[in-house]
Amino acid sequence: MIDILQTPAMLAGLAGGVLTVSQRRKYRKAGYCSWIFGNTLWTISGFFTGNVNLIVQFAFFAVLALKGVRLNAGDDQNSN
Repeated sequence: MIDILQTPAMLAGLAGGVLTVSQRRKYRKAGYCSWIFGNTLWTISGFFTGNVNLIVQFAFFAVLALKGVRLNAGDDQNSN
């Protein structure tokens, strides 16, 4: 069960890292959304394993990624 969560979480984290460095706002936004997805999976994995440190760390990362989505949500019509 754990590998079912951890593998997509890792891939989403990697994809988020690649996308968030883009010059285009829509790609950065997709990167932050990818991070939210991956961090949520890591948090769920932490619940299954009882790892409180993992839960707190990745829940915090998910909140930071939500802020990234909000900051990149400006006027999409006038963005790159």
